[in-house]
Amino acid sequence: MLEIGDRIKIRREELKMSQDELAKRIGYKSRSSINKIELGHYNLTQSKIKAIADALDTTPSYIMGWDELDESIDLEKLKQDIVKEEQAEKMIVAQYGEDVWDALCMYIQLDAEDRAEVRGMMKGLYRNEKYSKQEGLKHA
Repeated sequence: MLEIGDRIKIRREELKMSQDELAKRIGYKSRSSINKIELGHYNLTQSKIKAIADALDTTPSYIMGWDELDESIDLEKLKQDIVKEEQAEKMIVAQYGEDVWDALCMYIQLDAEDRAEVRGMMKGLYRNEKYSKQEGLKHA
């Protein structure tokens, strides 16, 4: 069975598209992210799967490898979830920037123990004098 990265690479090559071109189409700055995705070293959010599928003129189902859809999958709910994530991404990027969205996506993929470790590191940074003078920071 092919992995997600394999399907992306196969489809990209069918279209004679370079990693650089795919990267630009989905909003990455360089081909290295595409290379990592194709090698299976990068976890993808729903919105990135949809963006990649659109850029490769295919469907998220193909990218995910759902050759035969399980009837228990609610396709309408899946579509709604994708739309909600895209709306959240647009709102967060507009308010805080792409780097915050990327950080949030990475944070979500961590397990509870690693999330706690990240929060601990952030609390340590908040103790820095430059942050204690800023308004609007939650108490660390």
